[in-house]
Amino acid sequence: MDKNFNKKRLRNKCAKACVGKKVLSLGRESKRSSETSYACERGSKHELINCESSPEFLSNKVFSRFTSHFSLRKAAFTLAEGATHVANWNNSRKIAFTLAEVLITLGIIGVVVAMTLPTLIENYKKQVLQNQFKEAYSILSQVNLQMQNDDISVYQEFVPISGEELSETEANRHIDLLAKYINGKICEETYLKCTGGNKYKNLDGTAYAHIDPDAFTKRTILLNNGMTLWRGGLKFEASKYYIDINGTGKGPNKLGYDLFRFYVDSNNKLLPEKELTYGFNKCSFTTQPSNGPAYLGFGCAYYALTDQNPDDKTKSYWKGFLK
Repeated sequence: MDKNFNKKRLRNKCAKACVGKKVLSLGRESKRSSETSYACERGSKHELINCESSPEFLSNKVFSRFTSHFSLRKAAFTLAEGATHVANWNNSRKIAFTLAEVLITLGIIGVVVAMTLPTLIENYKKQVLQNQFKEAYSILSQVNLQMQNDDISVYQEFVPISGEELSETEANRHIDLLAKYINGKICEETYLKCTGGNKYKNLDGTAYAHIDPDAFTKRTILLNNGMTLWRGGLKFEASKYYIDINGTGKGPNKLGYDLFRFYVDSNNKLLPEKELTYGFNKCSFTTQPSNGPAYLGFGCAYYALTDQNPDDKTKSYWKGFLK
């Protein structure tokens, strides 16, 4: 074999030995014509493989026969002639975002939040109202059941047998009776004076709800959980409960949202108020009740309990009806 063939074999052997090491420079011919030197660098120390030491490899600059220029140490690597393996370059560059990129990203996040946050907040408020409604219905059901267990006929107790209007004395007695079964206290004032807050409006907020004189509002029961309870006052309203599921002092103070009406039938069963015949007490955003806008929303308790949209039976009351 000729000398050139042996030199190439030596170069390949040295190049393979450098695989996996951090390579500064692979290969250069020494000043001696019969010898070839190769260098591999691990950290800051040079290791010469089957080569004769060459002073140039220990300097701060290494000449490459393939790039025809001087390269700084640890800045790059060159391949020896005939080498078939390449070692990994020690790249110490740190990747970071520019200020412009960060600002653009924050801007995009801000737009997304601005678009979705109002909907999320609104859905959360509706979920809270739904949970409070269920709790209110559970409390009234337990009170009704406990009174019956104590041999109290709720309907006969509350509804005047004589057919006359409910007197203030009777109404006060009923309030005292209810308070015995409820965790709360009696406020000797109207519901607005007891807890503050705005007057109640109908379902769509276009008119004030017709509460007085249908309800007996001179004495109110304040529940420990913040709810407000009072009862009907007229003959046909005597068996009814008015309950604000989050208290009068909190909004929105609207029929169908936080104010609902339940009643006890002649079988002492607690039922949610619903629309009456002839379109009375409607619960709808598309049609008004025949007895006037002040009664719009009194019939919503039934749909709230069954979670059914009165304007679209395929949708939810709490998530697909309330606006």
